[in-house]
Amino acid sequence: MSAPVKVFFKGEHRDFIVFVESHDIIEKYQKDPSVPLSSVVAGGFKVYTPNTGRGSEGVLDEASDLDLESEFHTKVIEDIIVKICKNGEYKSSPDVNNKTWTSTNDSKYGH
Repeated sequence: MSAPVKVFFKGEHRDFIVFVESHDIIEKYQKDPSVPLSSVVAGGFKVYTPNTGRGSEGVLDEASDLDLESEFHTKVIEDIIVKICKNGEYKSSPDVNNKTWTSTNDSKYGH
């Protein structure tokens, strides 16, 4: 099984991210929207936005109802996720559980 994938949607004032199960499932969904959305979305029906407002990296916060309604003109989360999945671009997400990251600040503060 592949790692979850970020689907990135560049909004007018903020950017939005939805996590999906895999590259394969998002490609399948984009070609055939009859695939159940519950089979596509990873971790529940949630939309995130970077805390800086732009980009697909960094700290992600759950998007507010105000941000969602301002961008998508609806509060219906399923409709918003459909639009992001159909019109967004997808990017692989690093698997933070496999601890492949490194620290660049170990020489500071006596560590």
